[in-house]
Amino acid sequence: MSVRHPDPCASFGETADALNAIERALEAARNEAERICTGALDGCADAAQAERALRLRADAITISGVLACVHVIVSFGAMIAAEAA
Repeated sequence: MSVRHPDPCASFGETADALNAIERALEAARNEAERICTGALDGCADAAQAERALRLRADAITISGVLACVHVIVSFGAMIAAEAA
């Protein structure tokens, strides 16, 4: 994955909209993950599905890292601005 997305958020509003979209998607994903886990407890998942769940987990961790970068970038920018003042 490239750090620079070809279509970055160009305003605070676009960033807010994108964060809202991620929040809604994560709520839906969390619900589905809980359904899958409960189903697995009841014997309704096979080995291939378990492997797929692990791949999706890796994707979720990647997304988590990208979102953590937002905090680092904004915090670092605030530190630079404070030092310059």
